[in-house]
Amino acid sequence: MMKTPYRDFELTADSLSEAIEWIEAIEDNISKLKKSKEQQSARVESPSAKKVAAESAKNTKLQGEIEEWKVMYELEKKNNKELVEEMNKQSKKITELMNMLDLKTQENITLKAAINKKTGGEQSPITPTSSADDDIFSLKTQLSHVTQKCDKLQSKLKKIQDVIYE
Repeated sequence: MMKTPYRDFELTADSLSEAIEWIEAIEDNISKLKKSKEQQSARVESPSAKKVAAESAKNTKLQGEIEEWKVMYELEKKNNKELVEEMNKQSKKITELMNMLDLKTQENITLKAAINKKTGGEQSPITPTSSADDDIFSLKTQLSHVTQKCDKLQSKLKKIQDVIYE
């Protein structure tokens, strides 16, 4: 009888034939696994399998590109929204400036009428030295700058929309 660290093992003819059966079963399983592996590699190497693998890789690449375009679209959409918001702000500012211009113009007309009344009529044209005229000139200059900025923003927005809708 042989002693092993796990159990006592008695070497007999029966145990020897049992060990041989186990070895043969293991060898049989190994050969089956080898055949299965060969069949799998043969399937992978077949033309249709190669075509499917190529199509799968192509689809994966296209899906990646689609995701990239979605991200770009969302960024452009966000940029467009920001541009529209900026244009709205500028539009409000233009409206405010136009209202101020109207008020200053009315103020200027009132001042001219008062001067004419005090001087006894319109004897000489009023020179643009009054503060109201200076304010009007300043407002017109500001309005011009804001209008130019709005035009630039609108041009950018149009370009972005053209790119998105292509």
